[in-house]
Amino acid sequence: MLNEQQLALVQAPKGKILCIAGAGSGKTFSIVKKIEYAIQHQKIKPSEILAVTFTKKAANEMKERIAKLIGKHKAQEMFIGTLNSFCYQQILIPDLKYFGFLTNRRPQIFTKGYKPILRGMFPKAPIIQIEIIASKLEYYLSRNIPLSDHEDTYDIGSFKKMTLAMLLEELRKYQFDNQFLTFTDQIVFGYQRLDRDLKFRKHLGSKYKLIIVDEAQDNNYMQNKIVLMLSEVHKNIIAVGDDAQSIYRFRGADPNFFLGLHKKHKFKLFELTTNYRSYQSILDIGNASLASNFEAGVQIKKKLIAARTEEKENEKPNLVVFDDQYEEIDHIISEIKKYGSNYSDIAILCRSVLGNLGRLLQPALRNNKIPYRVVGGRDILESPHVRRMFSVFALACGHTYKEDWIELLQLLPGIGEVKSRSIAEDIPNWNEKKIPTKALNDIKILKQLIQDISKHTKDAKHCYEMFYDWYMDLCEKNDVAFDDMKGIRFILQVIGEALENIQDLEIAVENLKMDETKLEDDDTDTDENVVIISTIHRAKGLEWPFVIIPDCNDSIFPHIRSHPNEEDLQEECRIFHVGVTRAKDKLMLTATCALEDISPYIDLNLVELKNTKTQDEEDEDEDEDEVKVIRKVYSENGAIYSIR
Repeated sequence: MLNEQQLALVQAPKGKILCIAGAGSGKTFSIVKKIEYAIQHQKIKPSEILAVTFTKKAANEMKERIAKLIGKHKAQEMFIGTLNSFCYQQILIPDLKYFGFLTNRRPQIFTKGYKPILRGMFPKAPIIQIEIIASKLEYYLSRNIPLSDHEDTYDIGSFKKMTLAMLLEELRKYQFDNQFLTFTDQIVFGYQRLDRDLKFRKHLGSKYKLIIVDEAQDNNYMQNKIVLMLSEVHKNIIAVGDDAQSIYRFRGADPNFFLGLHKKHKFKLFELTTNYRSYQSILDIGNASLASNFEAGVQIKKKLIAARTEEKENEKPNLVVFDDQYEEIDHIISEIKKYGSNYSDIAILCRSVLGNLGRLLQPALRNNKIPYRVVGGRDILESPHVRRMFSVFALACGHTYKEDWIELLQLLPGIGEVKSRSIAEDIPNWNEKKIPTKALNDIKILKQLIQDISKHTKDAKHCYEMFYDWYMDLCEKNDVAFDDMKGIRFILQVIGEALENIQDLEIAVENLKMDETKLEDDDTDTDENVVIISTIHRAKGLEWPFVIIPDCNDSIFPHIRSHPNEEDLQEECRIFHVGVTRAKDKLMLTATCALEDISPYIDLNLVELKNTKTQDEEDEDEDEDEVKVIRKVYSENGAIYSIR
């Protein structure tokens, strides 16, 4: 049964529509009912409908729901999928030669971006340099930023002083000659053809009399432009999303573009604000968390209203304040045990699972025999810089993994993947005839580093510092740009912080790598009876009966690195809102700070405050506050901020 807001959307006449669908408001249900209505009452054929989703999983769910409403055969006539798959199937594959490929034979798709392609082009180039160039290309191309904005030049292979634009030209030649394609290329080439070929744009756009864009707030500039260009013929498009859940600016998503559909492109505005997931007491916290964004006028003002009316709805969520993270973790463990053995009902949603609390939680859960799965912690652990640190540590601890040597040898001058494998075949013996002369001294230094670390394996922090110094020197030798060095430093420093409370190097590696079996399927959607530890970003679109959000301190929500950028602070606000609105029945917030340093996104009038500090401790905190001790905190970009 459709509610009043959903019915208005479903029965809306053809035209340009922006639907702001709040958390838990039945967005997908409304979309499939709209498709059914368009087929039955607006005389639009299934083959004339294009439905674009953000993920394959969302596309499959939509296909299943639509098939139940209109039948499997009719549903198969529609195009339902990601924008990547649409561009690939409908724009690239029919005419690959248009883009410069030598044949129309299906290209090989590289899921890991430009890095492996550049490795093929420049097999002897330092791997760090390859990674940086690949990352820069992905960033600029996916955001449609002119490559001329990047002024750095690179000496790579036989090329000297190559700009990013010059490198892209060589990359494209290599791709076209070898039929290579990346996911980024699918969007870039799709956008470029629609932008430049007006005849083709009109032809393709005329096929789709209804275009539906799901999770539109997560699209980047080119993705948004693609769907707008396709809708020019029939002007019948529905963009569905939630500005309050736009949390992917780091991927290029632009919430201002999403809201601009209403203000600039004259899309008619519809709202879905009835929440079928959470109690009102939980939604009140979620609504209040957006207050600063509402006041700044950067989001559409709305209030989520709970459809659930059970007695529990008046119970306020708890905010529990502790002296330190060890007490915080003990309480979290205690609450999980009280809840019972339905572990899959519980999610611990962190700002980052790589923070100190995220790290300490895992051994505590293991020690208490509470099964869990970590989600959203793979990215930084799979960073090549961190992998190399693990490789050095593993070798220093006496493990002779050939793959570790292969990983490290490729950092050295004149050694590519083939050469590194050839050299590694002989280890622990070293065949110097196989080693390029210019790499001999670097190998000597690397072997000495591993030997030095092996003597201090009971001091993990010192081992980290030795690796850090060696790796930074190596980056400088490879002429890594200053801005890129800052990013590398930040990644390694995150790991360094996690080593603070661990002495033994072997234990440190084990804890930092976590349990690989838990990471093989990095997915929150699991049938296992396990507690989920997840980043809020990875939890988006999901729900649990009991949600715990730890670290609700001012320096975490908003994160200290977001200062003083206003757009970053606004996104931090939305991240917290997304976390809160994952909870169905029970929400617990925890913090380790004075009350005045609790996250500004929490309205203390809306929570049941449980302060574990004694009055004496509170008095001591006040005395400390009077001294106004200032500490300097270094952000990701190197700037310094002073905080109380």
